Amino acid sequence: MKKNLITGLVIAGLGVMTTAMPSFAGTATGALVIDATVLGTCLVTPAALSFGSLSAGSTTSNDAETNIDVRCTNGIDPTAISLAPTAATTGRKLTSGTSTVDYELYTTSARSTIWNTTNTVNPDASTTLINPLTVGGATLKVYGRVSTIPSGALLGVYAGAETITVSY
Repeated sequence: MKKNLITGLVIAGLGVMTTAMPSFAGTATGALVIDATVLGTCLVTPAALSFGSLSAGSTTSNDAETNIDVRCTNGIDPTAISLAPTAATTGRKLTSGTSTVDYELYTTSARSTIWNTTNTVNPDASTTLINPLTVGGATLKVYGRVSTIPSGALLGVYAGAETITVSY
């Protein structure tokens, strides 16, 4: 009987303890910190430069022009934009198999200054070659010329490539 009474008191006491426990409902707040880093970079979007159809043995110059778009993060100020043949050749050459046709690229429509790694374009606000980069972008005009086509040039499609380098 003592045992049942003690058990009953213990059970009753536990019941009192569990019903007497406070409720822990509530809210808590904190901050979620969000950040990002805008990289200082430039993006170059070149276009194709096509001299069209050429006749072997011609001594008439074939001229062509195209645009290169340069977009830089605002605050980046390019100091020079250069062009260089992608292939390891002497001079600028369009190739079709083993046959080649020489070409040149210039900074102006007068085709008086060759555009290369030495003669670069500085896209500052005083330059009339391109729109100033004050809003993060500019379009540069590239002027090309094929002066002569070798009489030994083989029939075919000729191609070449240039590396555009933006220094900032």
